[in-house]
Amino acid sequence: MKKKKEKISLEKVAILVDSLAEITKEGFDGVGNRLDKVDEQLEKVDGRLEKVEGRMERMENRFISLEENQLDLKLRLDAFNYHHEMTEIKKRIIILERKVGAV
Repeated sequence: MKKKKEKISLEKVAILVDSLAEITKEGFDGVGNRLDKVDEQLEKVDGRLEKVEGRMERMENRFISLEENQLDLKLRLDAFNYHHEMTEIKKRIIILERKVGAV
C-alpha cells in the first residue's frame, strides 16, 4: 500500500519554521542562562583560588624563614659542639700530662 503524500501548504511550513525558531531560541536562552550560572560559579572559584594562592605564598615564605633559622641553629650547635669537644680534649690532655709528669 502506498502512502498518500500530504501536501503541505506554505502557511504550514511558515508555522513549522516559526515553531522551530521558537524552540531553538528557548534552547539557546536556556543554555545562555546555564552558562551565566557557570560563569558566576567560576568567578567564585577564581576568588577562592586567589585566596588559596595567597595563603600558599605566605606559607612558602614562612617555610623559607624556618629553613634559614634551622640552618642558623645548626651552625650555632655545630660551633657549640666543637667548642665543647675541644674543652673535653684539653681536660683529657691535662690529665694525661699529669700522669706522665709533663706538667
